[in-house]
Amino acid sequence: MPAVTKTKYRVDATWQDVPHLSPEIQSALLEGTPEHMRDARSKGMPTPGEGKIFTTPEETIRSEPFVVPSQWPGILGLDFGWDHPAAVVLLRIDRDAGVVYITNGYKATRASPIQLWDAVRTWAQGWPCAWPRDGLNETQQGGGDALRNQYAKAGFTMLPKHAQFEPAPGKETGSVSVESGIMLMQQMFRQGQLKVFASVGDFWPEYRVYHRKNVNGVSKIVKLQEDMISAVRYALMMQRYARTRIIRHNDMVNNLPFGILDELIGY
Repeated sequence: MPAVTKTKYRVDATWQDVPHLSPEIQSALLEGTPEHMRDARSKGMPTPGEGKIFTTPEETIRSEPFVVPSQWPGILGLDFGWDHPAAVVLLRIDRDAGVVYITNGYKATRASPIQLWDAVRTWAQGWPCAWPRDGLNETQQGGGDALRNQYAKAGFTMLPKHAQFEPAPGKETGSVSVESGIMLMQQMFRQGQLKVFASVGDFWPEYRVYHRKNVNGVSKIVKLQEDMISAVRYALMMQRYARTRIIRHNDMVNNLPFGILDELIGY
């Protein structure tokens, strides 16, 4: 037992040393702890908080492309960008098996909303689109119009609210925590609940380099080359709004005698 001072000693104890934490409790606690903090929490080991964020082997999350059943609901995730790439992904959900597939993705630098839409229209049309809260910001390029509106005018079926987890009872808005979104992705990757088509080429380089860095003793996510990962995170946060089909307001509402019954999904 190493002495710290003449009157103080340090005792290193792990979860294994405490009888009130059963193996089942330890497993549950570990599952809810970010990977970069697990040794610190469970073993008392100081950690600089650096290293890869996603550690699930690629071969276990990679899926060869297949024809997705038309009844599987889907949702887009959109990460805005200009000098850094804007990114769009499509998630399709096999609710029977409890698996989400990232089937399509695209990213581009200095692409206007119309240019981005033209690049993804063939697979993005007809799906609701989750977007981050900076979509409420106005831009000079958009003539003072909010980003969300610019992308809606280009063709994206933007959800009315920015990406957020489901609000707690009695709350109007939900959490937008990046850490919670990353933990959700990590858990889904590990449990086989989130798969990526091998053909989504731009995703894999981001998956390999996404990491944390210790800045003045604080572990921080390095926000570089994480455009598609962010888009996936937004879509997962809003997957409760995934639908098999979205009927766009401009396409159909003028021909409906009863108008729109649900403003969120557009029909």
